[in-house]
Amino acid sequence: MRLSHCLPLAVLCLSAALLSGCPPLLSPGVIRTPDLVYGKGNVESDEAGIYTLADLRYDLIEKEGTEENRPAVLMIHGGSFEKGSKEDEKLIRQADALAVAGYACFLIDYRLKGDHPPAPQDWEPDSNSPLFAALDLREAMHASFVDAKVALRYIRANASALRVDPERIAIWGESAGAFAALA
Repeated sequence: MRLSHCLPLAVLCLSAALLSGCPPLLSPGVIRTPDLVYGKGNVESDEAGIYTLADLRYDLIEKEGTEENRPAVLMIHGGSFEKGSKEDEKLIRQADALAVAGYACFLIDYRLKGDHPPAPQDWEPDSNSPLFAALDLREAMHASFVDAKVALRYIRANASALRVDPERIAIWGESAGAFAALA
């Protein structure tokens, strides 16, 4: 078989691999521990107005065999408070680069608009933008702020077990995650 006949098959296999949703490869010596729980948050159940507690999850990306008291980064995905997750490939690649440099990276999921999280009646975002009101994101914004704070408190409270320095924790957010990081 000639090489030119193999090329379409190779392109097809590569395309299938890229579209299959496989997680990106991590650098040698970097490990990912998925779906750890950092807290709980109320989400609306199947019945309107009835809430249940759901686990708030994170993935830990770190260099294998790292020492104690390493710096940490709490990483919060974007997605307009409506979509996105800790599975974001760009975020994972960024965490990988930080892990190679010796950081422990905590990629969190937070409650989104579709979870219908509750918010206090009097809570309003510190924004004069009519966009937030128009998109009805008040509850999801509040939940992302609360969840980011819960994650930071979790990392600090468990710093010894997580082998991180509680005084060297950075917060990294993209888009909606940046709003949560700033909160």
